[in-house]
Amino acid sequence: MNDKNLIKITPKIRRTVKQLIRVAIDYRNVTGRNPGVTGEIGEILVSDKLNLFLVTDQINAGFDAVNSIGKKYQIKTRLIIGGKIKGRLSTVSKHKFDFAVLAILNEGYQIIEMYKIGYKKLSQLAEKYKRRNPPVKEFIKNAKKLGE
Repeated sequence: MNDKNLIKITPKIRRTVKQLIRVAIDYRNVTGRNPGVTGEIGEILVSDKLNLFLVTDQINAGFDAVNSIGKKYQIKTRLIIGGKIKGRLSTVSKHKFDFAVLAILNEGYQIIEMYKIGYKKLSQLAEKYKRRNPPVKEFIKNAKKLGE
């Protein structure tokens, strides 16, 4: 993978994502619905916090970001409203990656918790489900909490 396929999180991207967060919150307040930007916001926030580089074509690559030594990360995000962690992950890719990170965001789209799990362990977990989308709580139970 060459540098032109990687996106470094710059101050301009940070400012832009802050604007996106403000718009997303306004949209939710006006409509009562969450806009479909949580995953993108989460990928940027996690990449910034863990010093990862976003990939430009995450769908074909099967992962969302890489670190400085080329380890591949799939990033999952859940927005928590009302304080309860619930629901399922989006489909876990069958493409090979090294780690998955789950970011739990509060209503203001700020990271409140992050969890990391290896590819093999997550794949075994995902295989138990027809759509390869285990419950968020099961991911958390099998992953390592970051920042502790």
